Amino acid sequence: MSSQSTTIPGLAHNQPTTLLPIQLAVMEAARAVWDLVGEEHINNFAVVGGAALLFHGSDTRTEDTDLAITREAFDKFCQLARNDPRFTEDPYWGPWRYHASFDFDVLIDFLDKSGVQGWLPELTGCCLIQGVPIAMLTDLALLK
Repeated sequence: MSSQSTTIPGLAHNQPTTLLPIQLAVMEAARAVWDLVGEEHINNFAVVGGAALLFHGSDTRTEDTDLAITREAFDKFCQLARNDPRFTEDPYWGPWRYHASFDFDVLIDFLDKSGVQGWLPELTGCCLIQGVPIAMLTDLALLK
């Protein structure tokens, strides 16, 4: 296991943040899912939870990627991810995992797949950080 860390700009507090490889892997997983889902689903996708806080510059400890996503965007992800060796799905309809370049398998927790009573209707908006739709800090604080 690598013990390297990387410093990123701390968007939430205007100071650099040092992230561990597992935290970078969580962010990599979110970017990889977004790359598959694509911009036509920008209103149907947002990184939330601890993963979103990492994009905002926090050094929160998290080992999974929480994504608010609607059924249509999730279906597109599933169709494309089945042909992408970085993604694996539990054969018994369990969670998806992403094998990151840091040699970590990151659990991907998809929220809102039904499209009702979930995170997406509650969000006031998203911001693009590193080209990925991320829930706003105010929403993360209110929904936590």
